[in-house]
Amino acid sequence: MAEHVETFEGGGAAKCPEYATKDVPKATGTFEGIDTPGYPKLADLMAQYNQAAIFRRFRSLNLFNLMRMQAELVELEDRLRETFKSNEKGNPFLLQDFFEMSNSEDDELRDLLVKIDQTLQNYSALVT
Repeated sequence: MAEHVETFEGGGAAKCPEYATKDVPKATGTFEGIDTPGYPKLADLMAQYNQAAIFRRFRSLNLFNLMRMQAELVELEDRLRETFKSNEKGNPFLLQDFFEMSNSEDDELRDLLVKIDQTLQNYSALVT
């Protein structure tokens, strides 16, 4: 097998096998016929050999994102509660009818409900 030697900053060298050798199975699939090593060829090989498909889960980053979204939902929940309290005196019917709530002339309430919906959908998709 031919070797490719690449010199890195600091004088070190790394050896790695050539990508296009007879030892590497021929990829078949969407990108069949593309002989240049790269992502298309790798994707076909991963599709052909499931054990070659290895991906990072970014667990810490996903958990951080869930905590951020949870904090955002708490803040949105507080804003909705305050909006309801202010409407309790001015338009109590608004709090008893979802159609009225969704079609309210109060743009702030409508925007808040849309934001809650979007954030909850994203949050729920990650939690379940």
